[in-house]
Amino acid sequence: MVCHMNEIRHIFAGRRAVLVTMHGKESVIGPVLAAELGIEVMALTHINTDQFGTFTGDIARRDSQYQTAIAKATAGLDASDCDLGIASEGSFVPHPEVPWVTINRELVVVVDRRHDWVIEGWATSVETSAARREVTTCEAARAFCDAVGFPAQGVILRAGGAAPTLFKECTTHAAFDAQVAQVLQTQQTIHLETDLRAHRNPKRRAVIQQAVAQLVANAQRICPACAAPGVRVVETVYGLPCEWCGTPTNLRKAEVFGCIRCDHRYEQGSGDGLASAEHCQMCNP
Repeated sequence: MVCHMNEIRHIFAGRRAVLVTMHGKESVIGPVLAAELGIEVMALTHINTDQFGTFTGDIARRDSQYQTAIAKATAGLDASDCDLGIASEGSFVPHPEVPWVTINRELVVVVDRRHDWVIEGWATSVETSAARREVTTCEAARAFCDAVGFPAQGVILRAGGAAPTLFKECTTHAAFDAQVAQVLQTQQTIHLETDLRAHRNPKRRAVIQQAVAQLVANAQRICPACAAPGVRVVETVYGLPCEWCGTPTNLRKAEVFGCIRCDHRYEQGSGDGLASAEHCQMCNP
């Protein structure tokens, strides 16, 4: 069930939460949690989050996306006097059915030490700024920048070699052009890629916002068995029956919700009732 806002604010309102970030995520996450849950978000910027893994691969992520987000939030809790820790973790992977399409999946977690629970929110998008190109001239490098929307969208430059040098912090065309020209004095090829860090990737920030919105929705859903917030979808049930013949289709029939603290689960219909016959393999093979 969805909890009344007053009950939710009784759990969260007035509490401070520490958010570990080096990339300005407090501007995306903080206002939403303040408005919807009454949480005051404090950014903790002195912890080097690159230790948990980087998109450029120079530091590999050792654990899963979920475990890494929990580790970040826990590091913030250990370094502060807050009992709410927040963290965000993203991933970019090839689409399983369309190989040339990249999927961005974002996770935002709130770790609550006072109540010993974790509330999570996920979001997925194929609207990404994930691109790479090898160039040999300054003109080709500038064309790549223009195509991806630099400088709002950051671009990373890799010099060649077995262990290529990374240049991440160019924020103007003049600085980028100068860096490209310098590298081309000693290298024949430059590897360019879009910066996937949140503060240099507007499309990724939008997906993080979607994940925060789902986190809020989950926080407002209370377990009917133990009254813990954070009930979330744990399984999707497919097989919505055809409106003409009743044959199960590939459309969603219901969602199964699970509690973050106890084993309670319940199923909730999608509300669609019946599937249009156009989706039925029997009526529209």
